[in-house]
Amino acid sequence: MKRRVARGANFVAAAAISAAVLYVAFVGAGGLPALGPAFNPSTEASCR
Repeated sequence: MKRRVARGANFVAAAAISAAVLYVAFVGAGGLPALGPAFNPSTEASCR
């Protein structure tokens, strides 16, 4: 019985985190600034 409850809690937690990630991906993060060239491979800033 405890294993079933743990699996259910794990599913609920995974679904909530997935929903939060999808929400931020589709709606945007609001007031956060853009990352700019930090992850642009052509500027090689990520390799320094």
